[in-house]
Amino acid sequence: MCKEVEIICYGVGFGDCIYVKLPNSLQILIDTGHSGAFSKVAAKLLNDGKNIDYVFLTHSHGDHIGGINQLFDNEKLKIKGIYYWAPAETKISPSNLKKINKLKDISVHKRRMIHCEQLDEDVIERMHSIFANYVNILYPITCGVHEYNNIDLNANSIVIDILIDSFHLLFMGDATSKNEQLILEQCKKNGIDLKKTIFWKIGHHASETASSSTFVDAILGDDFKKAVCSCKDSWTFDPDNNEPPSVNKINEINTKLKAFGEEINFTGKSRTIQDIKLKFKIDGGSVTYVP
Repeated sequence: MCKEVEIICYGVGFGDCIYVKLPNSLQILIDTGHSGAFSKVAAKLLNDGKNIDYVFLTHSHGDHIGGINQLFDNEKLKIKGIYYWAPAETKISPSNLKKINKLKDISVHKRRMIHCEQLDEDVIERMHSIFANYVNILYPITCGVHEYNNIDLNANSIVIDILIDSFHLLFMGDATSKNEQLILEQCKKNGIDLKKTIFWKIGHHASETASSSTFVDAILGDDFKKAVCSCKDSWTFDPDNNEPPSVNKINEINTKLKAFGEEINFTGKSRTIQDIKLKFKIDGGSVTYVP
């Protein structure tokens, strides 16, 4: 039976906001972008006849969770649940702490009836039935990491693996190269073959802190189709620019992708913001990218 997955990586500038429609028609959102961006995303979703069933907030930086308030306030979106991993209170900006605490203080949003759950083993186990085993968490809990990193918030990113038959779609948040190494070790232990990855949301906007050569080599194989980097519209190939994306990292990744006839798709470039819309069909052990 042919299975179809749809992805929209919204152009929200320097931030992540990604829509995924699973083969069982469940619709999920990974991060909300920065404050002010989500209202535009919600309008696009509704205008396209889409909705959001579940939301994953990868970590507590404002370019990933900034739209929480707009998400709660939009009653047209019939959200059932939100998954997150809460930070230590001393290492996050007051505005973002307030947003995270809005999730921590309620198990159910009273007016909207949205279940807000922090990831742990029990929650992840329940997720398997909710998402028909399509959604898997590669980090943190499943790698044996249970303590929040107070030094580097990016190192707390939830890494999501959408598994359709034997094919992987990886959503890295801002995970670091150290996180990637733990993921590879755990996948090897569990017999998970990331070489059958077909989609990769590049970690931390293609900064130097992520996408190690070892990790990239481990996920690129003959079935690979598309890679996306979320970034602001004003970045250029300037080697003196210290903000991500890193020119060196971009060149390094693109060199590897070109071996598979691909290159990075950017949500922002040359003063232009764009939504990256992708669709894949999986049938009989093969994958087709649908332009």
